[in-house]
Amino acid sequence: MDPSFCVHAVFPNYYDGTRVSYSLKSILKTMASPEIRTHAYVMGKARHIESEVSALLPISLYSYTSKLVRKPCESIISRYGHFMKPGDVAYLWLTNPPEVTRALQKKKLWVVREMINCAMGRRREELRRAYALLGQPDGSDITDRDIEQERAELLAADAVFCPNDFVLESVLAYGVSPERCIKTSYGWTVERINGVSQHLPKSPGMNLLFVGSADVRKGFPWLLEAWVQARVDGRLLIAGKIDPKIRADYAAILSRPDVVDLGYVSDIGAVYRSADVFCFPSWEEGGPMVTIEAMAAGLPCIVTPMGSAGLVSERTGGALIVKPGDVDSIAGAIRQMADEPARAAMGRQARDIAAGFTWQHVGKRRGDAIVRLREQLRRA
Repeated sequence: MDPSFCVHAVFPNYYDGTRVSYSLKSILKTMASPEIRTHAYVMGKARHIESEVSALLPISLYSYTSKLVRKPCESIISRYGHFMKPGDVAYLWLTNPPEVTRALQKKKLWVVREMINCAMGRRREELRRAYALLGQPDGSDITDRDIEQERAELLAADAVFCPNDFVLESVLAYGVSPERCIKTSYGWTVERINGVSQHLPKSPGMNLLFVGSADVRKGFPWLLEAWVQARVDGRLLIAGKIDPKIRADYAAILSRPDVVDLGYVSDIGAVYRSADVFCFPSWEEGGPMVTIEAMAAGLPCIVTPMGSAGLVSERTGGALIVKPGDVDSIAGAIRQMADEPARAAMGRQARDIAAGFTWQHVGKRRGDAIVRLREQLRRA
């Protein structure tokens, strides 16, 4: 068998190099080596994306995807599958329908699935707990059928990338064997956070930062309550879109002068440089890059176990770990971070830990894992 091979990433979504497609782009770029070639196949791509990505639909037709394409993953592979040769790896994101997986395996490809979040069974469990704590009906919209379909997909794959221990646990709970689960992570790059400018000048006291979708899943309502309860000098910075219901329910807190809604910010590095502490009290995550980037920027973190990106704990330092939905726990951690020398030391710990999780490190580890997997499966 040819020692070199290609990793064919199938991403049945829009690709512009941001958000989830940013992770895919970073992994493929840093996974590539003399032994591994990489290429991505997507539904549609932004005009600035070059030939390293092939799109099923031209950008002019992408808005009609739901009318033109009933089965995105199957359609992409039907169009580009002839490039996938025996011994190559099909690297499927978001979905790997069992019939597609088996067809690729019949062609002597190895199929690896990327899990960007916990499996749906675990995700629904966590979200039900969160909504129940708020006294609201389940807002997850995950059905039993969704869970069974995902379970069938993961059982069919040759291996599953799991970006933290909770994702790993959730995949194992489906009955996937441990030897087919590859523990991994996401990463960060200097270019995204480098610079000297600040989005806002720091205010006196502590500047506490939240980045991401400000919704129930991310623990945002409890962060707002904890900020009020903590009664520290400073301000809470919110970078991201706030859920409309939360905006209405927590209007009194969001209108306080010490709570600053920044909205979506493209220069995330400037936002990190405007903060002293990062807080991400999420209920359910895969490998949140906002935590990894905040650590790389030298910010000490207040995170739930899910929000830790699998990088920090009470043992490693660099963060205070809080319980999801526990206002007292989050408020107590905020008060602890008011001690400037302590948080400065913790910020240095966070930066040191993050140094081992640049995309170059992450991509190399992922590539090595695929090489090992391919060799193991070849010998089986």
